Amino acid sequence: MTRPSLYDRIASLPRPEPGKLLTPPAPLIAFLVIMGRKARALKQSALADLASVSLSTLERIERGDPVSAEALEKVTAALGMPADYFTAPRLPRTHEEMAEDFRREPSNPVLIKVAPLRNQAQLRALTACETLLMFPSDDEAATVEAMRSLAEWIDFLGFVLNEHKIFKDLKPSRDRRAVYQSVLDHVAGLQARGFMVLAGVTTRSRAAGEGDERVAFFSITTKAADPSGLARRSIIIDLDQIARNGVRPLLDR
Repeated sequence: MTRPSLYDRIASLPRPEPGKLLTPPAPLIAFLVIMGRKARALKQSALADLASVSLSTLERIERGDPVSAEALEKVTAALGMPADYFTAPRLPRTHEEMAEDFRREPSNPVLIKVAPLRNQAQLRALTACETLLMFPSDDEAATVEAMRSLAEWIDFLGFVLNEHKIFKDLKPSRDRRAVYQSVLDHVAGLQARGFMVLAGVTTRSRAAGEGDERVAFFSITTKAADPSGLARRSIIIDLDQIARNGVRPLLDR
């Protein structure tokens, strides 16, 4: 007799009892771990290594087999989620709560390809954009401060690279290589403090007839909050929501 597929096992799960504290069932945990791993472009072996669990343990989790709470919490934390997300008992969501979550779905979700900020070529592409979009992973004061300090360096680099467009016939007044290196040194300093800087370029539609604008995107997170952050190759954001709160011109040109 063949083993039912993961989807069949999820579909056959009994409805939760209202008012009873429950932990998520193993097949649902398996599905969410698989999706979280693939969203971060991680192989099973890479996630197992990040979580400090054996590959066989991760394979059991993704098959929907029971494992220890300790192992499950390590994997959950490695995916950047609260460690007890799958192990802490909680009340089932009501239909009203799920409907409210649906209404909060992103109005303009965008998948942005990102990579750790490491070289001049990335900086050239980023400062060629018209708009700067910074996205801190949390509201901690240190993370916000790190975001603001990086924004200042990116603004300065954008000015240096484009000052000849602002002041006509002006020869470059600074060693551009030195400014590039200063920005990269600042990023290295953030990394030494436990931050990770991911960057990418996306586009955003303007008003009708005005074409698209290129947006430089930066995400700052911490190793503690997202241990697999450096392996991330894409981030989904609600461009409309973040634009209302954190987007601004990089340089008026």
